[in-house]
Amino acid sequence: MIAAETASGAVNKGEITMNKMKLIRSWTVALCAVMAIALLSGCTGNATANTGNTSGSATSSAAEQQPKTRFTINEQATLNDVAVTLTSVTESSGAAFLEPEAGNIFVICEFDIANNSDSEISISSLMSFEAYVDDYSTSLSISALAATDKTQLDGSVAAGKKMNGVIGYEVPKDWQELEITFTPDIFSSKTIEFYATNS
Repeated sequence: MIAAETASGAVNKGEITMNKMKLIRSWTVALCAVMAIALLSGCTGNATANTGNTSGSATSSAAEQQPKTRFTINEQATLNDVAVTLTSVTESSGAAFLEPEAGNIFVICEFDIANNSDSEISISSLMSFEAYVDDYSTSLSISALAATDKTQLDGSVAAGKKMNGVIGYEVPKDWQELEITFTPDIFSSKTIEFYATNS
């Protein structure tokens, strides 16, 4: 019986020693990981600080050289070799049965688009344009488009060719500012913003 207990005790001591070794290895790995993270974050922090210190004057120069992203009537904007100009913004009370709701008016926005790229582009009045009136989202108005005799901005523009057309919105008569965001490529996040004010 004593021999059995001794063998059992040796096994337990062996298990305890193995468990201690596993625990020490775990702590060693964890300590190394923490040190590596601290070292990496220290290096990254210094690089960021140095970049901030050396680019102080470059930041002000970059701000001066940033391309314009907000345009008004008759200002041409170019993005991805597509030149876009908001040529006019006119109000309309509608025609015949195509009238805005009481207190509203139609706003017709005319654009010229020149495709100076090497490939065909697609323009969609629904997908390429997003609008806000006095910071409130507004949707394209089919009635506004039907109330004008101009062509809607939908279709393809071949490389080196141009398109002219309108989009229309129904807005309150006392609107102050209309913002229209145009995306030349619906698969890109790059946009051009146009705005018009009601004066």
